[in-house]
Amino acid sequence: MKPRGVRFDREEGISSDLKGIGVYAGTISAFMKSPEEKATPSFKAGGDDGRLPCENPGTTAALQAAQADYMVSAAKTGKMPSPRQGLDAEFTAATASHGNSSAAADAVAPPHSGHSHGQGESHAPGTAAAVAAASATAARGSSSLPHRAPPASLNVTPRKPPTTLSVGEDKKSSLPPRATAASPTSRVVSDGPQVLRNKEASDYYKSLPKNELTKEQMWARINAAHADRAETNTTAIGSLEVDYLKMEEDMREFDLFHYRVGEMAYPDATTRRNYYAMWNLAMSLNKARWAMLEVHSQRGMKTTGAGMKLVFWKESVGAIMEKRRMSAGQFTDSHPVLRPFASTVEQTPRMTKAFVRGFTDARLKVIQQPGNVQQLFDHFDKFYGYFFNSLLEVTNVKDEAAEHLMTHIGRATGLTNHCVMFWKKYARLGFTMLPSDICADNHVNLALLKNIPLASQDRAVRKVLFDVMCIVKDEMMHAQKIAKDVPPKAWPIVMECLYANYYLGFLQRREFNVSAMFADHNIENAGFAWYRLKKRWEWDKHQSIERLLDESAPIPFIGTSFAHRGSQYKLASGLGQDPVKP
Repeated sequence: MKPRGVRFDREEGISSDLKGIGVYAGTISAFMKSPEEKATPSFKAGGDDGRLPCENPGTTAALQAAQADYMVSAAKTGKMPSPRQGLDAEFTAATASHGNSSAAADAVAPPHSGHSHGQGESHAPGTAAAVAAASATAARGSSSLPHRAPPASLNVTPRKPPTTLSVGEDKKSSLPPRATAASPTSRVVSDGPQVLRNKEASDYYKSLPKNELTKEQMWARINAAHADRAETNTTAIGSLEVDYLKMEEDMREFDLFHYRVGEMAYPDATTRRNYYAMWNLAMSLNKARWAMLEVHSQRGMKTTGAGMKLVFWKESVGAIMEKRRMSAGQFTDSHPVLRPFASTVEQTPRMTKAFVRGFTDARLKVIQQPGNVQQLFDHFDKFYGYFFNSLLEVTNVKDEAAEHLMTHIGRATGLTNHCVMFWKKYARLGFTMLPSDICADNHVNLALLKNIPLASQDRAVRKVLFDVMCIVKDEMMHAQKIAKDVPPKAWPIVMECLYANYYLGFLQRREFNVSAMFADHNIENAGFAWYRLKKRWEWDKHQSIERLLDESAPIPFIGTSFAHRGSQYKLASGLGQDPVKP
């Protein structure tokens, strides 16, 4: 026989003594009415005119209903309502209702004696303040928002409570219309949930810490504001004539080629000085880079001085480009190289910041050994290409064909100078700019390059140099295809192709012996000076960018080339017969 389950009275539950879920969680009496609650009549049965409990102002149910209404509005709108929302209408309604209630109370109140009337006047303010404080405390205690911290924990001076008036005084005559708002209790009674919702929002915003600052943070902000104001109002000393004289003297001594090009190409003194200022800056950046390379080669020495020099150049040039004028500083505004450069930037408002910052970072960057030719192209595009683009902007030549042409010339110049002509200088410092993939194909490593007497006669090293010059030849042939679209006024910048064009033929005739006929630290030998003179004469006679990019250099007044003809390199690296004799 199947046992029957135990049945309990649905009205009583398991036990009539268990009242709720807090006493015993398994009982259903939590969902049932107790006998006392059943005996209590419904709220509609009483004399409350059929109002819900939440509609009775001042009760806990009214406060909870206001809180729920406030949270629903916040969830719907996605933001907290303003504490001042609709307060003007509430002030007016509360004032009118409170004035009517006070007038009715004065009419119904029995007369008192003088002593009792004085006592009523003396105790009325305290009673009103107590009622307001009690209602505010009840509202805060039942609020679901964060409680407002006491004034002592916020480091603020507590606000003074509003001055309360006696019962016999006329509130409408003693206060302006906006200041005659009733106490919180009367506002709750008159307006209900809307007033409570606004009061909740007001208390919440008042409880926020306001992001108050300490004295140290306040003084730090004040000092920073003073420094910014002083830097804005400070006028740095501009370039003087003595700076330009010093710059021209340095250019004549250390960079004679570009000094002569500036003299020939730019009769205007302003453009010529801007041209000199750019090359003077590039020369200073190169010196800082070589100093850093020498420090890196000496492992035991500290690199603080050389590193600070690189940081100084990078930050100084960046600050000048950011402000488009000379920046004030302890060493910056008196620097003989930076002051002419700042004047150039100020006179060239359309100068591109990315070009200047790009070639500055590239010329200060130390590369141990590039992995392939593409890494070299990326480096030389900034090292030379960005610099040539800035020169075009300074000399008022803004042309896309010219920028494209100078990108190929920059690659050819970088490969010629840093990979081929300076390989012995880099090897002495423990570096090499020759691509590692080409070196691996020809079985050349850094240890072999450091042995200068052996590497100068080694067939593998000369084969590496030949492969690199094949790439240079390819870049120059690309440049010759673009030459027909380049404007003739860009010829002073196009003259940079002379390095690659001259050494393409020179190294082929010398069987890639880099030590032939010139010192290691100076690649401008007597043959290059003569080649440069012939190309200048050719430009003066023909005014052609295409002839300027050609390798052949005719002898002046004869028009033929005997000593320097075009080189016969292969277009692809490593193809064809090895030019080195067996």
